[in-house]
Amino acid sequence: MPLSLEEQQLRDQFFKTLSAAVLPLQSESDPEVTLEAMIEAAQMLQERLQRELAELRQEQAD
Repeated sequence: MPLSLEEQQLRDQFFKTLSAAVLPLQSESDPEVTLEAMIEAAQMLQERLQRELAELRQEQAD
């Protein structure tokens, strides 16, 4: 299902904020290790947010 304009704007705002937050970290000594760690951290965050969304949906269904 395509995102509404409001949802697209919210997503883009979050992306810009997250990108700005990690930009200073990219100047670490080993860029490859840093990028791999950032990807793993992003995956961890995705999993956490998916759990929170599932919990929220469950609470709303009850």
